[in-house]
Amino acid sequence: MFNHRVLAVIKRELREKLLSKTFIFMTILFPALMFGMIGIQVLLRSDQGNSNLTLITESPSLTQSFQNDLMSSDLVKDGKFTFN
Repeated sequence: MFNHRVLAVIKRELREKLLSKTFIFMTILFPALMFGMIGIQVLLRSDQGNSNLTLITESPSLTQSFQNDLMSSDLVKDGKFTFN
C-alpha cells in the first residue's frame, strides 16, 4: 500500500518533470519539426517542373541501352523527365 509520503514524492517528481521548460519546449517543438520536415518533402515531391536527366558513361553501347530503356518509361513519356 502507498502511504502519503510515497504519493507526495510521486507527485513532486511528476510535477518537476512535466512542468519543466525542456519538456514543454520539446512537446511543442518536436511535432512542429516533424510537420515541417513532412511539408518540405511534400513541396519537393510536388514539383510540377520538368526534370532533366543526364547520363554519362564510357561506353556508347551502354549509353544507347540506357537511353532505349529510359525512353520507354512512363515518366519520360509523360514529360516529367527529359533525357540527355
